[in-house]
Amino acid sequence: MKLKILAAAAVLALGTSSAFAADITYDAGSIPLAPDTFYHLFDHPDIGMFTDTITFSITAGDLSSSANPLNVMLKGVNTSNIDGLSYVLWSGEDNLGTFAGDNSTWTMTLPAGDYVVKVSGNANGTHGGTYGFDMQLAAVPEPETYAMLLAGLGLVGFAARRRNTPEKFV
Repeated sequence: MKLKILAAAAVLALGTSSAFAADITYDAGSIPLAPDTFYHLFDHPDIGMFTDTITFSITAGDLSSSANPLNVMLKGVNTSNIDGLSYVLWSGEDNLGTFAGDNSTWTMTLPAGDYVVKVSGNANGTHGGTYGFDMQLAAVPEPETYAMLLAGLGLVGFAARRRNTPEKFV
């Protein structure tokens, strides 16, 4: 009787272990400023559900502002044999948003700090599945840059108006 229970438990354990693909943990380091980009192709050779963890940081030393637009994309063109692909952005214990892995790009303005992206899905191909993940920071101009732009436009407007004013002869 004990042998039958032990055999049934072993079959059950083997059956459930194949339902989950191996989770991947990846440290992307510091995300580069545009036009450079972080890109990585994640391969799940096993069939089943997975939740990958991608850690990254935004450093203040590389940026000209305290808040920076981060462009993130799950590359649908490189996604194959994965259903229900989605990702969640975390800052510490704070959930900053959940996004579908539908080849759309989302932009979020983030301060310098450490972040985590949890990517989940179901690898359902005969050899599992793959997806590509892409991140890049866009530089944000400082307020002084906008002030110089407005001052320059004002000077150009002033010069144009002065040029079109007819001179009066006395």
